[in-house]
Amino acid sequence: MKFKSKLKVALDMCINDKWKFRAALITTVAFLCIVMQIIYMTSTSGIYKSRVNMALSKDVEGLLYVEFKSDDVNGKEIIESIPEIENYGNVYFAGMNSTPALKKLREVQEGHQAFYSKEEYEEYDGIETVVMSKGMWDVMNLKLTEGKKPSEYDTLGNDTLIYLSEVYRGKISCGDTFEQQNIKGETVRRYVVAGFLNKKSAIIDSMIYSTGNSEKKGSYSLKYGIVEVVPTVNSDGMYVYCEPKDCEAVSDKIETAAALNDDIVRVIKISSVINYMDRESKKSTKGLFEVAVVFVLFMVLSLSFNQTCSCIRQSGTYGIWMANGLDKKDVNTIIFLKNLYSAVISVILASVLMMVLWHKFYCTNMINHMIINEVFTKKVLAPAVLISLAVSVISSAAPVIIFNKKQTVDYLRGGIL
Repeated sequence: MKFKSKLKVALDMCINDKWKFRAALITTVAFLCIVMQIIYMTSTSGIYKSRVNMALSKDVEGLLYVEFKSDDVNGKEIIESIPEIENYGNVYFAGMNSTPALKKLREVQEGHQAFYSKEEYEEYDGIETVVMSKGMWDVMNLKLTEGKKPSEYDTLGNDTLIYLSEVYRGKISCGDTFEQQNIKGETVRRYVVAGFLNKKSAIIDSMIYSTGNSEKKGSYSLKYGIVEVVPTVNSDGMYVYCEPKDCEAVSDKIETAAALNDDIVRVIKISSVINYMDRESKKSTKGLFEVAVVFVLFMVLSLSFNQTCSCIRQSGTYGIWMANGLDKKDVNTIIFLKNLYSAVISVILASVLMMVLWHKFYCTNMINHMIINEVFTKKVLAPAVLISLAVSVISSAAPVIIFNKKQTVDYLRGGIL
């Protein structure tokens, strides 16, 4: 029998035996969904560092946060006095900008919010933006596809540079301006489109220095994002970047410089905060991997046993085929192909179902969307395929071993066991 004919026969068996096939399919999909969820939970429990790294173009080991605890601290002056510091500044907040002049940008952004939920976004009459100081540009994962960096502008004055995702290109052009006016009609601020960003650009959450950051977003995707760049000014705290090997020395120098002015500062190493957050997150899934291994073994054995019994119950049909000239090798191949159909369909259905559920319940922002896709392709899909193949091979091999010891007459009589 030709292989194409075997494929057709195996498919016909699945269709004709639809109730048993559907029952086996539902059981397999249910088992696979549980396994996928366990793998997803264990894979994402310690992923906070990955979230932060998505937003950085430099090594997180060199990133510090300096918190100024005294009033009227000239933090900028302290930081500028230390030559090892390469970059400094802040990500001030991620929120809604309701400036009327910018409403045009909502036409593109709406429905693709980065850090608000869809319901929250609809409540506000504005656009999502991230405000960042000029000095942090080179630290962030911001890749220009068109335009100039903030450092190439001598002065900003009352102008605010805005950088848009490249998805805005076409409706907006580099150099376009949006003017904010007061009630007298006077221009009080201009937003200047300074460039377009690659869709894979991202920026850190302003609160990554805090272990009390319960949302643990880590970063924001700029696939549909807008970044406002403002001058670096004194504030209650600043991020600084230096070579990782200089971190300890820089931290000491900051504290020494502050002490000379009787100022109180606290220097926080971001990588230490991230590692702590990941350790705490992993505690919630402790022991889950062992549970997954036991569950997978139980799943493979139970599904294989069920499908093996199903094949054996159909031995009469195989006997009729063999009495009409089909050899055992062809029968064995058809059994394997039938089980393979079930495995492929099960993986597809389980994958679609879990992706829909994950995006429904876990996808609160674009970074989560990217992480879900990455975890699925790199961590979840391969084990699901291997488990399904294992079930197919075992549930095909067992009947074959039994059938090869029997004669055609045993098939016809149903005396297989």
